[in-house]
Amino acid sequence: MALLALAAACSGSEAKAKDSSTADAYTAVLKQLLPATPAGDDRAVVYVAPFADQKAIALETQVDVIAELDKQASVRFVDELSEAVDADAAGSPAKGTGVVLLGPVVTTGTTTEVVAQRYASESDQVRFRFRVSSTADGGWLAQQVEAVDVPPTTEPADH
Repeated sequence: MALLALAAACSGSEAKAKDSSTADAYTAVLKQLLPATPAGDDRAVVYVAPFADQKAIALETQVDVIAELDKQASVRFVDELSEAVDADAAGSPAKGTGVVLLGPVVTTGTTTEVVAQRYASESDQVRFRFRVSSTADGGWLAQQVEAVDVPPTTEPADH
């Protein structure tokens, strides 16, 4: 019985460490993709969603990211892109200041990467690939490795 409790405690702390490092990687990527802060005291409102073929982002990860970015932006997690766009407006513009889609944190050997996509509207999207690493002071840094324009998801209405 004691071994079972110990195993459960260890797996719980491993899950917590994974959520924490995922949150650190996502925070580093989002810092690179946050829009400029609007004039005045208002913080940018940024919606964050997983890519369509992915599971929702873990609640613990969401809480950590929101807390880390609280001074720079108001981050709002949603489960699907459709929740963060105004589908009734031409071009389906992003609600708030913008939308960022996040892919999984992928670690291969000593390299950690995250694919992200900044969405402003159906015709204004850019996909990024970031290499993420921890720094000597315990922080995290995301370096952009690639940026590619994403073709519009629908044809313009005037065609």
